[in-house]
Amino acid sequence: TGTAQNPHGKSHAWFIGFAPFEDPEIAVAVILENGGSGSGMAAPVIGEYLRRYFYYQGKFSYEEEKSFLVKLWAEQRKKAQLDSLVNRPIPELDVRPID
Repeated sequence: TGTAQNPHGKSHAWFIGFAPFEDPEIAVAVILENGGSGSGMAAPVIGEYLRRYFYYQGKFSYEEEKSFLVKLWAEQRKKAQLDSLVNRPIPELDVRPID
């Protein structure tokens, strides 16, 4: 990813890559004039392009991606909840017998 300064406006965003990592079969490049950040703007464009490229070849499933992301978000949510309890005092319980 990259961001090229532009003296006349917003920076230009760019991304160059290939896929899949293990055995590349496609190389991609995108430049977005006045696009801003390369990782914030150009990389998502390439990500969607590659999803479609591999989907039409039968090598990618939107359903599997959705299932994976739902599980990942659930794990991240649980981890964040546990992290929020670290170094936090645990309140003492006022346990007295009832007469």
